[in-house]
Amino acid sequence: MLQAMHSSELVDLAVFVADKGHLLAEDTSFRIPAAALDGFWNSHKQRTEHWMRMLKHISECGNPGRYRRQNAALMEEIFTAEILARVWAAVLHLYDLYRERTEAGPTGHSMLLAHLEVRNRALSLLLDGKPFVEADAVKLQKLQQRNERWTDVLIGRLLEWGDVARFAADSARARDFSADIHRREELGDEGHRIWHLMTASLTAAYAVPLFRYSPSGCLNERAAASILACFPPALIHGTAYEYFVREHALLQRCESLDRMLADAGRGE
Repeated sequence: MLQAMHSSELVDLAVFVADKGHLLAEDTSFRIPAAALDGFWNSHKQRTEHWMRMLKHISECGNPGRYRRQNAALMEEIFTAEILARVWAAVLHLYDLYRERTEAGPTGHSMLLAHLEVRNRALSLLLDGKPFVEADAVKLQKLQQRNERWTDVLIGRLLEWGDVARFAADSARARDFSADIHRREELGDEGHRIWHLMTASLTAAYAVPLFRYSPSGCLNERAAASILACFPPALIHGTAYEYFVREHALLQRCESLDRMLADAGRGE
């Protein structure tokens, strides 16, 4: 059974997607399987609906009470997952640009819009103040600012392969980061080492979560697996995600078999 995935691990995946996304886009002989795109959309839809229900509950309860940290952890999860949402939507846009046709981009864009709707609802609750204590609200506001800066670093990386600035939190800042990254990469191996140091700093910044709870851990796991399922196996092979993808595929087959047996039982 897949373990719950914390939002910090989604940041790790965002770095992987930013690093490998151009390879997915450039390999025009590869097509993302329709089933993989459908799985991506369904997993993110389920998580979005879950988040909306949780936010509605927080709004109705008002005072955070004994669920203070769980509520704050939900906000941390929504805000931080936006990094991956933007980067993945940008990669799917690149995927279409290289094929000169519309295949995956609209799905990524729709997913991002759905995520931003949830994010805006979460920000509204945060600004309202009632469901959160002031100390937690301040932490979450600073987190959102940090998320936006790191998002633009990763989008800036992808700008080398196509105009995806629209997916940045601040397109001008992403272009500035892109120019800086390009200047560093002109240094050759030294430039690549600098980029790896930057991404190491990024993952280190999120290594310790603000709040230890993972309100949607299993849904995060499925969302992450659905993204990885869209990559060619060769790009996953030998990475930290290879076993994860295999485990998720096995789980999907088991769940499919369970549904088939359940359907057969109802038919008798």
